[in-house]
Amino acid sequence: MKKLLALMAALAMLLSCTAALADEAPADEAPEAALIALPLTVYSQTDIDRDVLAVDLAAMGYDESVLMKADAVAAVLTEADERLTLDDTGFQWDLILGGRDIFTVAGEVTDAGFTLGSNLFPSHVFSFSNEELDSLAKSVSSKYKEETKAMERIDVNALARAIAPIFEKFTTNSLAAFKGGEEEKGDFSLNGNSYNTMAPVDVDLAALSSALTQFEKDLLADPTVAVTIAQFDRSGKYTKAVEKAIDPANAPALHLETYANVDDEGDQSGPVDTTFTLTMPGQKDPAARGDVLVDGEDVTAAVQFLTADANMTMTARKAEAGHVYRGDLNVKGLYFGCVAEVGEKDEKYNDTDIYFLDPQNSLLRQSSTMTHEGERTFDLSKGTPVTLADLTAKNNKAVMTSLGMDATIGVAGITAAASEALPEEVSAMLALFSLSAKG
Repeated sequence: MKKLLALMAALAMLLSCTAALADEAPADEAPEAALIALPLTVYSQTDIDRDVLAVDLAAMGYDESVLMKADAVAAVLTEADERLTLDDTGFQWDLILGGRDIFTVAGEVTDAGFTLGSNLFPSHVFSFSNEELDSLAKSVSSKYKEETKAMERIDVNALARAIAPIFEKFTTNSLAAFKGGEEEKGDFSLNGNSYNTMAPVDVDLAALSSALTQFEKDLLADPTVAVTIAQFDRSGKYTKAVEKAIDPANAPALHLETYANVDDEGDQSGPVDTTFTLTMPGQKDPAARGDVLVDGEDVTAAVQFLTADANMTMTARKAEAGHVYRGDLNVKGLYFGCVAEVGEKDEKYNDTDIYFLDPQNSLLRQSSTMTHEGERTFDLSKGTPVTLADLTAKNNKAVMTSLGMDATIGVAGITAAASEALPEEVSAMLALFSLSAKG
């Protein structure tokens, strides 16, 4: 229920703001630039540390045969690159092994429709006419006919006007649940930083829950909102269901402390650190504690679940050419981590490291770069066209047989090309899996 109402509120406000901005835009204003400048080529590479993989799998209790297969697959994947090329009329995705294009999928929009091809089907292309695409789109849209009509019946501006005062009341009630204590002056040290001010806040979770419940009731009591919900909720399930507020006797205690440096004029400077503890009813020790440190563009958030023997940390910090994001999760000694660096040097890039069990040594690194160069090279004009009508016809046995034979040839060609590009790695992998299948 909360998700539905929150989504409606956000949608109505967003659309009303968009409409208002559109009304104020000058008539001669130039159209917005495309979200993505074309042509665009994205290169991606995955590197797997086979030594770390072996240690991780052994630690999880897998036997030698599994380790050998995993190592064989990792040896091939580490040599694999991907290239995605987009332009104004189509795309091409290539899987590259040892510097050689092994597998390709390409598509192109033409005046007649859309054509899709791959070296998996070396003698065929899939050709869809505009009429077939329109028919397919209508078939899909007919399944959502009622929802589409309901959207068309919504008066967005009226809905936004109805929600605004209700949301304002909810905001006021929610803020009342945050009860600030007396600010303390002194010398405080936290996470390597020094502060001169600490401001405590206790959050009344029962009051916050009550504010949310009242918000739902107020929304459902408003005729405009109720009519809008009814457009989608024909069963009346959501218009009757209202979440119950938390019983104050069963409400956890949430305590926050914010540390900062504040001068005599009341101006704050430097980092700000906020800690919190969550204590369950009837308990003395907290069930969870956390910390959020904001220092310029750098943000670090940590949560420790004491009763579940689990902790989670998330950081975002400014790097030389972009930003670095890190997430760490440790549950009962089982560790998982992810570090991503996003930025732009000579070209836009994204490097992501995955850690498993071992927080010091990366199991996998996925790197990608983006450039506005490159072009599609796969020829979509050579294959025999296969239409949507061919695929959906009742008597399409001949077509499907031809595609099956073509796919067999395609798989053989792809396998041969992969073996030529990486003879030792691919042969070892195929031999291991072949023995497994026979056994």
